[in-house]
Amino acid sequence: MAAPVQSLVIPCYDEPTLLPCLASLRNCHPPPLPVEVIVVVNAPAGSPKEIIDTNRRTYEEALEWIGKNSIPWLHFDVLNFPGMPPKNAGAGLARKTGMDLALHRFEEWGQPDGIISSLDADTLVDRNYLNNIQQLFIDYPACNACNVFFEHPVHGDAFPPEVYRAIIQYELHLRYYVQSLRFAGFPYAFHTIGSCFSVRTSAYARQGGMNKRKAGEDFYFLHKLMPLGGFFELNSTCVYPSPRPSHRVPFGTGPFISKYIINKEQEWQTYHLDAFRDIKILFDKTDLFYHAGHPAIRTICENLPRPIREFLSGQVTEKLDEINRNSTSPVTFRKRFFAWFNAFKVLKFLNFAHEHHYSRIPVSRAVGELTGLRQDHQQKINDPLDLLLQLRKLQREQEYRI
Repeated sequence: MAAPVQSLVIPCYDEPTLLPCLASLRNCHPPPLPVEVIVVVNAPAGSPKEIIDTNRRTYEEALEWIGKNSIPWLHFDVLNFPGMPPKNAGAGLARKTGMDLALHRFEEWGQPDGIISSLDADTLVDRNYLNNIQQLFIDYPACNACNVFFEHPVHGDAFPPEVYRAIIQYELHLRYYVQSLRFAGFPYAFHTIGSCFSVRTSAYARQGGMNKRKAGEDFYFLHKLMPLGGFFELNSTCVYPSPRPSHRVPFGTGPFISKYIINKEQEWQTYHLDAFRDIKILFDKTDLFYHAGHPAIRTICENLPRPIREFLSGQVTEKLDEINRNSTSPVTFRKRFFAWFNAFKVLKFLNFAHEHHYSRIPVSRAVGELTGLRQDHQQKINDPLDLLLQLRKLQREQEYRI
């Protein structure tokens, strides 16, 4: 096999169902150039015996499966790390281990412009997944990274009905959150899911690679990449993450499903749309702050909604002075403004606003209000699954990029 142009990294911890993921990749249509899959079976040093045993079985089964399923354009490499440092062991370190290895191999092969894709061990993919990722990076040399469209399974016999009800709520919340950020005018309004992104090796190295966070590593990593520009959505293929309950990470899909089922919740409570309206008013005024003096800044801020005024109290004038001193044009000002009021600050504001001003509301109600803002989505829909299908369709059609 020629040197791969794409490396696909799969962290694998306490995972008994890796083989369907590998088979899904093997069943993909052959892409233009070869692909390497790096599976990082991992566990912290001192893990319980049952986890070590599961990892060993997974590792051995994967090696046996690979021996029977090799094809010329797709190479599988399964690595076993049973003694990761407990302080850092987790999804971030496992993903980083595989992605750093992929980067090193690309350098050895003389491939400075390779593609590193990230997947999870319990996900499946469309047959055009590998081909369409490669084609995107080939067609758009300026593309530094991309998100791949995703859909959680929402029906079937693999899980109890309550799991499917829960995942509908969770995905509704994810899509509502991103769509609300787009409504507000936030420039980096993308999903940040560890099993659904690819990055060019040059961009990966430039931003210092993956982090070692035990959870949320995808959120932090992708929000480091987005300000580079050249961040695309790839909506012509799809990844199917598992909806199963899990306690392997502190937050994310698995813990949400577990909490939802244990608490017998009927509907997930999400952020009030009014909080996003508040952010929109601030973001719509961003350009007015460029080279504005203190009196003008104070006047603008006095006319912002109360939740924003209180959140920014005591920090905005000094910060805007600093941003203006380092900005030579409205374009650089906006870039520096959103480096300050970034995704983390947006989240902090939303939590602040809901502690002091707003109450969370059922996600179906929130989605209904949000889609009602668009003239092409006036029909009232109350069923959570119907709302989810509507949001999926809407986001598939957008192909948002920066």
